Amino acid sequence: MDTNDSQSIKYQMAAKRVKDLKGFYTHLFVYLAVNILLFVMNYRELPNGASIWSWQIWITPVLWGLGIITHAMTVFVPSFIFSKNWEERKIRELMKKENS
Repeated sequence: MDTNDSQSIKYQMAAKRVKDLKGFYTHLFVYLAVNILLFVMNYRELPNGASIWSWQIWITPVLWGLGIITHAMTVFVPSFIFSKNWEERKIRELMKKENS
């Protein structure tokens, strides 16, 4: 493998990492914006004497929050689902198939 190919692969890996980070931060921003809006709307519509600690108010942020946590784990802890070794083996396998 020559230096150009090595640099190209490093660039592609860095570009993928940036794309993954951007995707996570976009997801997090949308989560926060939507859930703040929902909370404000639900709070304003509460009947007198009703508590904000009912499951109807918190079910969306909790379930969506689990999705956010999973997304964060895949971005910041890459071995959470697929280890680095698995990625490298798969890349080599696909490159070998492509070359033959």
